[in-house]
Amino acid sequence: MTHPIPATPLAMAERLRDLNRKLANDRRQGLRKMFTAILDYNITDRVTCNVREVEKAVGKTFGKIIPLLSAHLMHDIIQLMIVEGTDSGTAQDSLADSLHLMRAAVNDTTKSVMAERHPCKPILGYHKQIKTMADDPSCGLLKAIGKGLPEYDMCWSEPAGIVPDVVAHPAHHTKPTPAKEVPMPTDDNAKPDDGFDLERMTSLTMALAASRAKEDEVTYNHNIPQAITEATADAIHVIGEEFKLGAKQRLSLASSVELTCGAMPEIVDGAYFDDEGEVLATLREKGLLEEQSDDVEFEVMTPVTKTEPVAVNPDLKTAINVMVTQGLGKDAKASGFKDIDVTLTEIKQLRVDAEKFAEEIKYLKGRSFTAPVQVTGEQVVDGDTLTYEVVQKNAMQLFKNPRTGKAIKQLNFDIPTLVWKDAKGDVAKHPMVPVQVDHYQFRATHLIKFLTGFIMGKNIWCHGHTGTGKTTLPEQVAAVIQFPVFPINLDGNIERADLVGQMDIVNDGGTSITQFKEGILPRAMTQPCILVLDEIDAGKPDVMFVIQRATEGKGLLLTEDGGRLVKPHPLFRFVATANSRGQGDEYGVYAGVRPMNGALLNRFPIFIEVDYMTKEEESVFLKKTYGLADEVIDNITTFAGMCRKAFAEGETTVPVSPRDTMAMCEMYSFFETIFPTKAQATEFAVTTSVIDRAPMDNRQRVIELADRCFASCKFTGGS
Repeated sequence: MTHPIPATPLAMAERLRDLNRKLANDRRQGLRKMFTAILDYNITDRVTCNVREVEKAVGKTFGKIIPLLSAHLMHDIIQLMIVEGTDSGTAQDSLADSLHLMRAAVNDTTKSVMAERHPCKPILGYHKQIKTMADDPSCGLLKAIGKGLPEYDMCWSEPAGIVPDVVAHPAHHTKPTPAKEVPMPTDDNAKPDDGFDLERMTSLTMALAASRAKEDEVTYNHNIPQAITEATADAIHVIGEEFKLGAKQRLSLASSVELTCGAMPEIVDGAYFDDEGEVLATLREKGLLEEQSDDVEFEVMTPVTKTEPVAVNPDLKTAINVMVTQGLGKDAKASGFKDIDVTLTEIKQLRVDAEKFAEEIKYLKGRSFTAPVQVTGEQVVDGDTLTYEVVQKNAMQLFKNPRTGKAIKQLNFDIPTLVWKDAKGDVAKHPMVPVQVDHYQFRATHLIKFLTGFIMGKNIWCHGHTGTGKTTLPEQVAAVIQFPVFPINLDGNIERADLVGQMDIVNDGGTSITQFKEGILPRAMTQPCILVLDEIDAGKPDVMFVIQRATEGKGLLLTEDGGRLVKPHPLFRFVATANSRGQGDEYGVYAGVRPMNGALLNRFPIFIEVDYMTKEEESVFLKKTYGLADEVIDNITTFAGMCRKAFAEGETTVPVSPRDTMAMCEMYSFFETIFPTKAQATEFAVTTSVIDRAPMDNRQRVIELADRCFASCKFTGGS
């Protein structure tokens, strides 16, 4: 059996630099392979002893610890081995020292590096000293490569994902421990068919594909079957490699997966992919399922400004130079060709520069949509003067996927945020900035649309059924970016004077004088804030014409104040919320909703349909808010989903909103303390919150749905 070829520090450094340019998940997988290959190769008494100490501290074998390690930690340990090692011995000492620090960080988390994102927990084994040493400029990879790296062997090349060199260097390892040779998937080395569980392999493949597809929430939610189907090819390859499947077995697996994908629309709404049973447990044990970690999910890599020279085989170099020169003929001198090494290096550099410039152009294109704003300003609030500073921040850092905690890659653009300070210069909170709800369920599609409209200065129209979170969406976005929110409920009592202002009689030193008193509209327009026009489709037509003029972005003319023109602040935004799309009540349950003027609707170029949360999203939200048992939360969210479906299909006029599910949870929490059984507490909670407000012609249908969801309860007959 032939062993894999050993890898030198230079090969390891080049591999590390290649991984730094990859996406986070690919980078993490590559680092795990490298780290595992290094541990398998560098078996010394000191390394082995420290490995055992880490295993003892964590309580797991090192094979199960590696999938839990931060990508940054593995990167720093490998970098320190490359930079500090002058030979095999010192590289192994560097590895042993790092393992010793890992054990110390596990035993005392105050010595650990803290995660950069919520909940900011200590990163497993990531000692602050490891990070400090790796961040030292003298330990940089580029600098070490520039100085030249010594020739010795660090690990086996194939397990580390490194393509072996044509000429292998002789190994100097004192205790070589060859990695197990991975055979090619041919029929000769395939497992016997009687040991191949096709159904189990299909389940593992589909679960892995679903997990990979969910990493891109936007694509996944747009077309779930298609997203999972597209991820199956990679999943088949991963499962095949992990379980050493032969060629016939892989073909059988591919055919089975294809058949399963054909039935995707029928199973995708069930619990098939969310089962926390043996399938997902197996994937986690194998390290194939990405765990929610404290590692940063995106990295801003500094482009390499100078590439390494390309080296051509010296034995062929002269012949290649002659052939190229002869081929160019009289144009050889004009082309500038002198040496194949130089030409290939220049081409490589051009490719690197092209990628760098493409990223810069993409970034500048995004910035070109953002309206210029003043950097600082001040505002008088309740008699106190607050100053603000506009700070541009990356939206991908501010808004994460609420279920996975991962970054939403489509939000890789800058948005303006505000930092408020009081008269003393201390950071303060504006009283009109909403309170941020930590477990609020942002949805990627909503964020992309809303933040795009926000940075482009567009008016936004949020519409949906009652209780879907139309008003909460702009409030929670404003809470993150620290923008004040001024809500106006456009009921039938709102008049023009309430919006623009009116002349009022005031006392000035004992003399009564008339003075113009501004309404909410001109006051809000002159400051950075979000003005929420709540229930805009219930407003009176004459009031809507006042708003129509203001939404044009050209200012508001106050005829009551001598024709004064109020110019809007560059960071002033309109957000309208409504139960309709502006065409009137489509469901017959929203009294007072009017068709809107087409000219006003045309001034809202961003429309966002805010639907009810999915069962998964609502379950997570209620669980974090009320901490009830999983069974109770599951029954309530199932009941809510069935009621909403019945409402959408015209069977009932009772849209059970998140407000209702929250009310049921609150009622249940109280009734559980006064009733002898949980069934009674559930009956009273559901009856009080939903059933008793259902009209008589809907009541029986709602009771039927409740009986189906709460098996231990009896709702028939009413309260």
